[in-house]
Amino acid sequence: MTKRLVALFLLVTVFLTTACVAGATELVAYDGPAWTFGVPLSELDDALLVLASPLSPLDGGTEPANLISVQSRRNGENGENLNNGLRKASSTSMKLNGDAYAALVMLFNGAEDAGVELYLRQGYRSYEDQATRYETAVTRGETEGVPQAGQTDYQTGLAAMVVGKDWRVKALVAAEFAQTPEYQWLAANCARYGYIIRYPEFKEELTGEAFEPWHLRYVGTEIANYITSHGLCLEEFCQEKDAALEEFLSRGGDVTAALSAEELPDGPVILTEVGPDGDREITIFHD
Repeated sequence: MTKRLVALFLLVTVFLTTACVAGATELVAYDGPAWTFGVPLSELDDALLVLASPLSPLDGGTEPANLISVQSRRNGENGENLNNGLRKASSTSMKLNGDAYAALVMLFNGAEDAGVELYLRQGYRSYEDQATRYETAVTRGETEGVPQAGQTDYQTGLAAMVVGKDWRVKALVAAEFAQTPEYQWLAANCARYGYIIRYPEFKEELTGEAFEPWHLRYVGTEIANYITSHGLCLEEFCQEKDAALEEFLSRGGDVTAALSAEELPDGPVILTEVGPDGDREITIFHD
């Protein structure tokens, strides 16, 4: 009886090992130069790093992906957010990139938990819309501070104008808004939700725009934390990232292989190395 159980156990083990190998992902181990920049390669999404400013204009054909309509927040009996909506400064239709929207909902909820009430005043703005705004400003002789078409960060779909209740329709003045509790909370916490202050103070020569404390930009949490902790603007981050990539490649780095090494697969992986027994190694990754 014991011999039969042992034989059955060995048969099951062989079967499971064979099935595991058959369903495994083949992965070439990366043994090249290490990626040493402060943000992992897997977090560097070019779609989140697009620049749109007077110094880096977009053309009229640049349309953001995954735009969705912003839902006006619907409160429950106890004030809870029933529909994952946002408080809007007006009834105007607004849109945002889907990931930016989801992150902004969490940001608004986090602010509310801290006793800060925020409102979305501006989301995505198309090239055509900005062209109309600029033409109107030209007609009035009031073009100062009005970007031309292609020069506004709002065209990316990743930007949001976020204000407090008293600033829903009020003319925005940077020096005044920067003193509000809303801005103080945003400056201290927005990176936790993947947002940065797009046009920070004292960076005008680099961004091409004056300080706008109400202007948030979604870049993802890894990048946002890096930018904020290092006191950078988005342009400076892109320069540092590009320099790091150039240096990595100059050392013989392989972006594709390094990316594969960063990301743990869901299932078993067959490595190209041969183990002591002459078989190709199988590694099981788990949390």
